[in-house]
Amino acid sequence: MWPAAISFRHDPRSDTVPSATTESTKAAADVRTLPAVPAGGQGERLDRWLARMIADLSRSRLKALIESGAVQIGAATTTDPAHKMRTGDIAVVTVPPPRPADPEPQAAELDIVYEDDHLIVVNKPAGMVVHPAAGNHDGTLVNALLAHCGESLKGIGGVQRPGIVHRIDKDTSGLLVAAKTSAAREGLS
Repeated sequence: MWPAAISFRHDPRSDTVPSATTESTKAAADVRTLPAVPAGGQGERLDRWLARMIADLSRSRLKALIESGAVQIGAATTTDPAHKMRTGDIAVVTVPPPRPADPEPQAAELDIVYEDDHLIVVNKPAGMVVHPAAGNHDGTLVNALLAHCGESLKGIGGVQRPGIVHRIDKDTSGLLVAAKTSAAREGLS
């Protein structure tokens, strides 16, 4: 017989993934201790076991939590979603608190090709995400632009993608235009 799925009072459905654990994160984290794996669960993958047991988180979210070190089996942390569960294993999952919705300015070196009062053209390197999204809340081009352009960029085109007119995939390098004024964004969109 399988234990019932677990539900919790805190709504952790955001796709936030911890980048580092801090004391304040630990204090507000949602720690979930699951029932022991029954005999019928022997050999099941950890990510599948967790997906069945924690109905309010997607399997991809659980995989990200596993890979970030937020899951313990017994006293050991595992980062392998394919870890095979054994009868009697007890999993503890630490779900971090949701991150703030607004991207934060973060200083980063930008390869600025052109800049004036209305727009900025940046040569985005491969590996840099354009705007914050699930699993990529820090170190994005938007974070760097907010640090470079200051508060004036906030609110141009929305909170999550201020100034962004188009995007380039994470693994692609190339020129990216960002508007520094609402009028420029309207003209470029």
